[in-house]
Amino acid sequence: MTISYVLPATSTSVTSAPNPSGFGQPVTLTATVTATVNNPTGTVTFTNGTTTLCANAALNNSGVATCTTTALPVGNDTVTATYNGDMNNAPSHGTTGQTVNTSITALTAAPATAGLIRAGVGGVQVSGLSATLTDKATGAPIPGQTIVFTGRAGNLPLCTAVTNANGIASCTATFNRGYAGNILAIDYLVIFGYTATFTPPAGYTGSAANARIALGTV
Repeated sequence: MTISYVLPATSTSVTSAPNPSGFGQPVTLTATVTATVNNPTGTVTFTNGTTTLCANAALNNSGVATCTTTALPVGNDTVTATYNGDMNNAPSHGTTGQTVNTSITALTAAPATAGLIRAGVGGVQVSGLSATLTDKATGAPIPGQTIVFTGRAGNLPLCTAVTNANGIASCTATFNRGYAGNILAIDYLVIFGYTATFTPPAGYTGSAANARIALGTV
C-alpha cells in the first residue's frame, strides 16, 4: 500500500508601494504567506513576467517577505510573489498590479569658468561644467545618465559626462581652434554661456538647463 502525504495548503498575497510609481523609483513589494496548519518558513521569489525582481527573499516570523526594486518597466506591470514552500507547507503564489509612469526629469546647471591657454595660442579650457539631474516629482537624483554640454552660441561641443550617485555630471572641456578661433569662442562662451542637455532613454523625459560662463585664468 502506498501512502502519500499532501502538504497543507498556503495562500500568498502581495502588495506594492508606492503605486503608481515613477520609472526608476524604488518600489517595495510585500508578500504575506498564510498557512492552514503550520507556521510558514522559507523564501519568496518576486517576478514580473519572466524577470526576477528578488530571488529567495526570506520570510520573517510573521510570514512576511519584502523586496525593494527599481527594475519595473513603464506600463501596467503584474508582479507575482511565489512562496517556495517548506517541509510542512505547500507552495503558493499571489499577484498584484503595479503602474509605472514615465519619470519627468529636471536638470539644473552650475556656473562655469573659461580661460585662454597660453594667451590663446594653446587653446581654450572650460572648467566647472556641472549639471544635476533629478526626478521632478520626488527630487531624487538620477544616476548613470549621460549629460551633453555645449556652448550656446553655434552649438560649440564642450564635453560629455555621466551622472554620479548624487545625479551630478561634471567635466572640463579643452579645445583649440587657432588663435582667432579661440578668441572668438571664449567671447561667445562668456556672453552666451552653455547648455546642459539630457536626451532620455525609455522611461524618462528629456530636459535641459543653461548656465553662465565667467572669464577666468588657466
